[in-house]
Amino acid sequence: MNRQIMETLKNAEGRYLTKSEMSAMLEFANQLEARLKASEEIERCEDAIISKLMEEMTTAYPDFANQYGRGMEAGSRDTALILRYASQALVRDDVEWLERVILTWMNTILKGVGLTEGFIRDTYVMMERVCQSELSADTFSLLQPMIQRAQVSLPAREQAA
Repeated sequence: MNRQIMETLKNAEGRYLTKSEMSAMLEFANQLEARLKASEEIERCEDAIISKLMEEMTTAYPDFANQYGRGMEAGSRDTALILRYASQALVRDDVEWLERVILTWMNTILKGVGLTEGFIRDTYVMMERVCQSELSADTFSLLQPMIQRAQVSLPAREQAA
């Protein structure tokens, strides 16, 4: 459930919802069907998105497949995972959930593997471009903020000395 809706319900325990709280819940409910349909479209297109993304990655980084041992397999798995979580965040309309649940964890993994910030950022810039070409405009507009968060959050940050 959307974090804001959950917080509203928790804060309203023992009292009736205000008009503005009801309006916020109705607005979320009115958008839910479109968000669920977008998630279904992303699921249908996942294989094509990941396949095209891996093609672009191999073109941009010819050593990608060999450099990190099973690069294509790991890259496909990891980007599909991010796409699936991004789809869930889209349904929830909660980019902060995406950050908390997967991006922070994945950032640690990618840093441990030794991937460069530029490579990781390029991966999600390419994912954005591929999604735009593979998905309907409506679905892409809902998914785009999630992918853009991945572009900002996933590049491994240097630890302060």
